[in-house]
Amino acid sequence: MGFPTPFLQLKPKLIALEPPVGGYPRSRRHMRRLRCALNSENPPMTVSITGATGFIGRRLVQKLLLDDHKVFVLTRSATKAASVFPASTYPGVTIAEQGDWEACVRGSSAVVNLAGMPISTRWSPEVKQEIKRSRVNVTSKVVKYINHAGNADAQPSVFVSATAIGYYGTSEIHSFDESSPSGNDYLAEVCREWEATARQVNQQDVRLVLLRIGVVLGKDGGALAKMIPLFMMFAGGPLGFLGFI
Repeated sequence: MGFPTPFLQLKPKLIALEPPVGGYPRSRRHMRRLRCALNSENPPMTVSITGATGFIGRRLVQKLLLDDHKVFVLTRSATKAASVFPASTYPGVTIAEQGDWEACVRGSSAVVNLAGMPISTRWSPEVKQEIKRSRVNVTSKVVKYINHAGNADAQPSVFVSATAIGYYGTSEIHSFDESSPSGNDYLAEVCREWEATARQVNQQDVRLVLLRIGVVLGKDGGALAKMIPLFMMFAGGPLGFLGFI
C-alpha cells in the first residue's frame, strides 16, 4: 500500500540485494528481488508467509507455486485465507492459524513476513497504535519461532521481513538509499521498530533480508486502483510516494 506525498525521492535500491547487470524492468523489480532472496532457481522449498492474503502476498504465493514450491499461509483468519486460496485451485498451499505457526516455521526453508494493518484509513490515535502493533507483534512472534526452532538444520535459512521506504522520512531536496538515516516522523518510527524487531532473529544461522518496499502498482488493486479514477476524470498529476505496506 502506498501513501502519496510530493516530497520523497528514492533511489531504487533494496537492502542486501543487488540486481543483475542491466537491472530488472521497473514494473517487476520488487518481486524479482524478493524471489532472488528466496533462491527460487534451487530445488523446491517450503515457504511460510505472513500477510499472504495481501496485495503483494497473493502474487508471491502464485509465483512460488508456479516454481513448484510449497507454501504455508500463516494467518489469523483461516476463513479469509481459504477464500483467497481455495484448496481446489491452490493445492500447494497449507493454511495455518496462529496455533500452528511455530510448527510451520520449523518446517520451512524460508519465512516471508508481510503482515501489517493497511494504512489507507483515517489515523486516529487508536489506529496509529494498531498500525505499529500489527507489524511489530507479528514480526516478534515469527522471530521467536525461528529462534526457538532448534539447531541450524531445523531453522529456516532465510527470513525476509518487509518494511517500507517510510523509514527515511521525507525531503524536498534529498534522495535516499539504504545507507541513509531514518526520518523523524510517525512512519519512520514505525519502520525503525519494525526493523529492530526483525533484527532480533538469530543472524548467525539465518540470513535476514529487510525489504524496504515503496508504492506497489498493479491493475487489480493497491494504490493504482485508487489513482486511476482521478486520472479518468482528468484530475491526476505528477506524484511522489512515501511507500508503506
